[in-house]
This record gives sequence, C-alpha cells and structure tokens, in this order.
Amino acid sequence: AIASSIPLEHYRRSDLEATTVKELRQFIKDDPILNQKGLSSRLKRKSDVVTYILEQQNSHNVDPLPQETSLSKHHPGVPANHDPYLETSKREQDEDEKEDELVEILKQYVVGNKLVTLQSDVLARQSVLAEFFAAGTSQLCWITGLLLPSSSAAPPRLEVVPISHEDDDSIETVVMDLGQITTIWPSSSIHDVERLKQLVQDAKKAIREDFPVNHGENVMQTLYNSHVGRDRDAGGVTKKSIAKLAQESSSINGPRIEEVLRKLIKAGGPSMSRLVDSSTAMEYLYDGFLSSSNKEEDMKRRLVGAEMLSMDAALGGRFKRLSCIFVTNQIKSGSVKQMSSDDDNSDIIQLTVLNGGWLVVDNSVRVGAEARKFAERAGTKNIGDTIHVLGNETVRGDVSNGVQLLTAADERIAHRLECLAMGESLPTRDEELELDVREALKSLELPISPEGAKSALLKLGRWSEGSEDGQSLSVIQPWSKETMDTARSLRDFETWRRSYLYKELIERKSARGRKEKGRSDVSEEGRIDLTPLPCVCIDAPRATFRDDAIGVRRRSTTGRKVIEAASKWEILIHIADVSDVFSPLPQRLDEHHLSSPVQPDPKPLLDAAASRGLSRYDLPLGPLHLMPPIALEALSLVTQNARSDPQHTNSRVVNRCVTMWLYIDERSGKLIDKGYERTLISSPVAFTFDDASTLMESTKTDNQALSQAKAIMSVAERNLSLWSRQHNQTNVAAQKREQRMVVKEMLARETNASPRGRSHRNTRNNESFLRTRGHRMVDSALDVYAYALSGLMYRKNAPVPRASGSGADRGGRLGTAPLRRYIDGIVQRQALSVLCGYGGPPMTMDECRDANRLVAEVTDALSNIRSFKPTNKSNSGRSHNQREDLQNLAQHLARMGNNGHNAPRVAAISTGRQNEVVILGVGSKAICKGVSGTLKPGEKVMVEVSRLDPKKGLLDIRLST
Repeated sequence: AIASSIPLEHYRRSDLEATTVKELRQFIKDDPILNQKGLSSRLKRKSDVVTYILEQQNSHNVDPLPQETSLSKHHPGVPANHDPYLETSKREQDEDEKEDELVEILKQYVVGNKLVTLQSDVLARQSVLAEFFAAGTSQLCWITGLLLPSSSAAPPRLEVVPISHEDDDSIETVVMDLGQITTIWPSSSIHDVERLKQLVQDAKKAIREDFPVNHGENVMQTLYNSHVGRDRDAGGVTKKSIAKLAQESSSINGPRIEEVLRKLIKAGGPSMSRLVDSSTAMEYLYDGFLSSSNKEEDMKRRLVGAEMLSMDAALGGRFKRLSCIFVTNQIKSGSVKQMSSDDDNSDIIQLTVLNGGWLVVDNSVRVGAEARKFAERAGTKNIGDTIHVLGNETVRGDVSNGVQLLTAADERIAHRLECLAMGESLPTRDEELELDVREALKSLELPISPEGAKSALLKLGRWSEGSEDGQSLSVIQPWSKETMDTARSLRDFETWRRSYLYKELIERKSARGRKEKGRSDVSEEGRIDLTPLPCVCIDAPRATFRDDAIGVRRRSTTGRKVIEAASKWEILIHIADVSDVFSPLPQRLDEHHLSSPVQPDPKPLLDAAASRGLSRYDLPLGPLHLMPPIALEALSLVTQNARSDPQHTNSRVVNRCVTMWLYIDERSGKLIDKGYERTLISSPVAFTFDDASTLMESTKTDNQALSQAKAIMSVAERNLSLWSRQHNQTNVAAQKREQRMVVKEMLARETNASPRGRSHRNTRNNESFLRTRGHRMVDSALDVYAYALSGLMYRKNAPVPRASGSGADRGGRLGTAPLRRYIDGIVQRQALSVLCGYGGPPMTMDECRDANRLVAEVTDALSNIRSFKPTNKSNSGRSHNQREDLQNLAQHLARMGNNGHNAPRVAAISTGRQNEVVILGVGSKAICKGVSGTLKPGEKVMVEVSRLDPKKGLLDIRLST
C-alpha cells in the first residue's frame, strides 16, 4: 500500500502491519502530514507506529453513518457502537470554532495519541470502551454519554455501563467521575455485551493458568526497568516555562494550564515516557505480539495487561494509577440534559482529556511503598486463600501463621531482615540502612536493630520460638514452626529407616550365605548395595553436614567390560540422597511397615529451601542454612573416625546416596564409561583436607582403616588427576576455571602474607585459600561428577536446571552440594527421574527455567544485600590487620624513597573485582584509580600511592603511567 502511494485515508491496519518498522518510519518521515517533530524516531515499537498512522488517518476522515449493532439489539438502552469515535488533537475544527487555549498549548508538545477527545453527539450513537478502577481491580465499561458540569472549567461526569464477568444479566447505566477512568481504548468491533463478559472472564483465567511460574513478576519488573530509567523529557516544557505560560494566559485558564502541565511533567514530559497502559503491558506479556485478525484474542490480551498492572499496584510499589487528566470542554446551547434538571438547555460539544494509565514511580518511592505493604502483610494473621500473584506465581516462603510473602520485594526484605538478625554489622547511622528495611521496621513499630529484625521475623512467622528437645530454655529458630516440626519428623523417620535398611542388608547377606542361588545386591528400596566397599569423606575441619564421599571398585565385579591396558578400577563418587525432600513422588516405606514413624510431607522443607536458595556462612552469629540443621543432619552422610572402634555405632549405619561411577583410561585420562545409580553405602571414614594430604604423603599407617583409606585415595587421586589434566588441556571452560583458582590462590597467599610472620593459614576476612592434595582430589572428583552428569543428561536429551553463572561454558558444578544449594537438590531430582526413573516425571524445559529464575532471584537478593551504602568513596579499612598492613607499607615506602617519581610506586595484583588490587608483599587491598577499562583477574600492575594514613586505615592508589 505504501509503495503504491495510496492516499492516507485508505490505509488499513493489515496493510501497515505487513510492512517493516523501518519502512513505516521512513514513510512517516516523507509524509508532510505524518512527519511532526521527528516522531518517526520517537516511536520505538511497530504497534506504536501503526497506531499513530491510523489515528492520523481517523483525524482526517469523515465519520461514516452509524449502524445498529448487536449491543443495541441485546440491550436497547445502550447506544450502538460502530466506528472509531476517538479523535486526536489533529482533528480539524470548523473555521468558526475557536479552540481552547490549553488544547493549543498541548498540541505543540504532546504526542497526538495521548490527547483524546470525546464528543457528545458521537457518544449519543456510538459508545466506547474504557478501563476504570474500582474495588482494587481494573474493570471494563462502555462510556455512553456526558453530563453537563457546573462550569466549563470543571470536568463533566460520565454515563457508563460497567461490564462484569459475573453471572449478572442486568445492564445498568451509572454515573462516574472522570477520575475513575484509567484508560480510554480505541474503538472495538466487538459489541456483544455477553461476549465481552466472557472475554473478561477468559482474561482472569489466563492470568491464573496460561503463564509460567514467575512470568508475570518478571515481565512487570522488565516493564518497570525499561521506563524508570527514562529521564523526564522536558521537550520545551519546564517548571519555569509553565509559570510563564500560566501568567501569559487568561486569568481563567492560568491555574488550569499550570495544573495540567505539571501533571504532564510528572508523567515524563510531553512524550509521557513514564506512563504505561494496558496496551504496553500486553506487548511485554506476549513477547513479539502483533495485532491479528482475531480481535477477540487481542482484546483478551489487553484485558490481561490491565489486570496485571492493577494487581502489581495493589501488591507492590512499582506502578501508581494516573487517571485521565481533564483538559477542557466546550459547551454551547443545545438539547442534552443537565445533571440538575431535566430541561434540555445546553450541550457539550466535546471533552478533551489526556489519556491515563499507570505511572512508573521512582525507586525511592517504590521501596518505601513495598516496605509499607510488607509491614501490612506481616501484621495480617489470616489472609485466607492463596492469592495468585502476577500470573500463576506460587507463593514462596513459610506461611504457617497465615502470613504470606507475595512479591519478590517481600522476599528481599525478609532476606535482609534475616541477615540483620544474624548479627550482620549495622551502619553508624540508622538512615544508612536500606530504605525498604528501615521503613518496614518503622511500620511494624520495631527498633532498627538485630532485636527488631528478630521480632519482625517472628511476627511474620518466618522464624519461630520454642524449646529444643529435652531443654526447657526457649530459643529462637530461623525457621517457621511448621518447618521445624517437619524437620523433626524427618529426623525421626530417617533414624528408623537407617536402622531398618541395615537390618535388611544383614538378613540378605545371611540368606546369600545359606543359599548361593538368588543372590541379590538390591535392597527393598531398589538401591545397589555398596556397603562392602569402604569409602572416604574429605571436607573442611568445621564441616557439620557432609554430603560427598569417594570410593573405588574393581570393574570386573560389575560384569562390565574391562580394558586391561586402560584400568581395572572404577571411581565412585557418592552424593547424599535428598530425594525425600526434592522429588515430588518419593518412595514411602511407612505404607508397608506399621512400626515405622510417619514419613512427613516435605513441602514445608522444600518451600524453606526455595525461599533461602543457598546456605550463608559469613554472618557473625552463625550460618543461615538451606534447611533446618535437624533436617540437614538427617539427610547428610553419617561418617566414622579412622581411629575409632570398628564396632562403633556409626560403623553399623548405612547411607542413602546417588553414585556416579567412572571408568577412566589411566593412559590418557579420558573418560571411557560412566553411570548413575541409587545406592547404599557404609559410613565413610572422615578426613580433613590437611589430614588427607598428610596420609597420602606418609609411608606408614597406624591401622587397617587408615591403610584402606590411603589405598582408596591413591587410586582415586591417580585417576582423577589424569582426567583433570586431560580435561584442562581440551576444555576451554576448564582452563578458565583453573585460571580463576590459580588467581584466587595467589591472592589468598598475598592477602594472608605478612612481613611480621603472620601465618599463611590465617583465615581473616575468610580469604584463606590453599589447595592441598586433598583439596585438588576433591575438586577433581566434583568436577568430573558434574561433567559426567551433564553428559548423561545430554544423551537423554533432557533439560538440566542450572544456576546463573554455573553453565557448562564456565565449568560450573552440577548437583554436587544438595545440602547447601537449592538448585543442586533440583538437579538431583531431575537426574533421578531421567536416569533412574525414580521420584516422578522429569521436569520440562519451562520448569527448569523457572527453577533457574527462582535461584537467580534469591542469589541476587543475597548478593545485593549491603549493611549500608558508603558515602566516602576512598579506600578505607579500620580493622587491626588493615592498619598493621598499612603501617608495614608506610615503613617500606620510607626505606625505599620515591626513586625519582613524584609518588612512590609499588607492585600489585588485580583481584578482578571493580579494579581492586592487592599490594604484593603486604596484602592491603584498594581500588586502583586511573584505569582505562577493567583490570583482568591476576593481572600484575605498578601503582602509585597518592595517600596513605595507617592510623585511619586510608589508602588511595592510581595506576602508574
């Protein structure tokens, strides 16, 4: 159509949508009527361009004669709807009409589709759809008429017909203020009231059922982010110019002009860039949406957008409703009724408004509103049925007391309160604490302190208070009461099951001894019995809950093919089985054994793990675990000491595991074969990293257990180191990960070094990182576990949940720490389902994406937590060690002098974090200024010391030129 130069008034929507955005913008630029103030570059979306052209077309066309529609047939009291009645500010006026002064001003600045005109003579025969806000939700209505106001400076009231999705056949005309109207829609070709009611109902159903988990929340956040950063484009309208325009106008219009223009600036200036509406939300919710020939589907999607915006405003703080703004009306004598009289003595020619929508609020306003809503929900003890939040997003968090965390902001505030309650350092002034946390505590009338945070969490039901088993003293637990009760039930059941499985294995072994035929290595749970094979568990000294172990097995005992020249061993990597919590359909032994305790419903534990995301070990008052310690202890591996009595209780306990067996070629290090099994293992012998390294380097051992452990470590280390070396040579991700580890080790060595003899094993600032032989063996074991599991899942063409930053391109771990990371528990669930056919159906791609997204949100919430935002950007540190390091640096510089430079120079190495460097030989950290770009991790540079004050702990440096 465009190529054929068809006159403007003959364009159809289908013609325009078949044209590319680039061609449409060029057409606007070339057309003298359409090209106004560079609009072709300001209209970003194709739908905006199409709408603009059609509006200009309507403003230059003659309205066709109205025809009777199905609306008037079904309900004669409602005027018929036909063609578009909406008219923009470009609508031609009769030559003898004088336009309103404010309208003329707005025409100079406002994009045409924001300025809307309603005409009473058109509404008398053609009603129009609009959104209005009532009872906390967005609803749809027909605007059927205008009622005469008390004066020309006041907005008229509207006659509307609300459209409800409920089973109500009555159609009543009600009177409504303009302030209740949110957005006026373009004309619709759907006029059947019953069909519109059904569309409203379909839209509400779509919100609950059509979207993936968290889709609504993510889309609303994306919509907010895309508009909140936009500057308020003055476009020639400023606060000073508003006052000037008001003064130059007539005394009657002056105040009105100033009021409207100030609202215009609040909405983002003449382009109203910070105002969104249901049409905008629709385009974000339905990515790649284009108007189609199915008008009903288009209308349903826009209704979904309207409902999502109203729900977000009610639950969160991102959007604030901005109703249609009254601009002006023109009145002349005629034959339409007044509100105060039935006499026909005047008529409203037209009403001009700025179309409304939802205002994107500033971040400071947003966090304050979110905090207040969080406090309101925290103070509510009985919310009632589950609320579908922003789509069918499931409510996360503990809700045992009826308090539900409904939004991502609620979760963020709760996470921050937990860290504050666990002793995370407070800023020097209360005002420096995050605004949302401070406002939440103030709204709950609680002190801004760790004690106040604990009280808030208790009130929320996220934490609980009660006595431990066998103790009369009441303690506060960082879990809800329901979660703690479930954890105790899980502990009781797991204790019984371990004992039962051990007795079952003893009976099976006795049966095999009496009768060789019918030999079986499978337990009642369908697990492979690996209890005859010893294994070792190597972890940090302070590790409380151990979740991995390493063993070896002769391949000939499995019946699988043995390549004599390659190897005779299989390496076994055991990971604690957490399927009782994470799998949707775990096996239930309590249904077949009357003596067993009740196997608990794991949902409270799963919700708690999802809410926390991962364990935190860097808080002053202790760690915040993924799940209650009682549950983690029940799921972790029961270990034994190598020097303990063989008849020790733990030596007669079995552990439920998932085991990856690996057949590695000892000639090249290549992985020949691999598999994944549900197993039972005996109690592994526990070692620290240092003890394991010492044992591997020793020539003599004290007892048989240590001899067995050394033999296992020797075979495992040889195979795993060969695989690791070969993998690092052929895999780019492995090479990058090894480089990161080398840099981390180098930084830890420099940070913890001291010219005064401070031990390199010092763990100050949690930055000690030294890889012993024990460390390297465990790292290689977990790396090959993740590599093999990824390969097995790929072979099955199954999706794998992954945390952000742990993809295969970064050599990230996969399913190796299910007691510390929620995503690893989900990975184990998927692996058991796909590879072992256990625990329920496999997760779909969408479910894996949802799990990834949930973990990313929780991780971001934890990563972005800061006790306060420092106002002084200088490098400062007030710890004793920092001051000592700076004193050493000052003494070094005094001895060396400037060496001909204006500022003393020292060597440093980059940490890879925002141009942070460590001074070599001293360990002091500082941000290096004067860097063009970013320093790579491990990059060595020369820096100039521009300021050094050991007493105050201040150090400023610049990159040396």
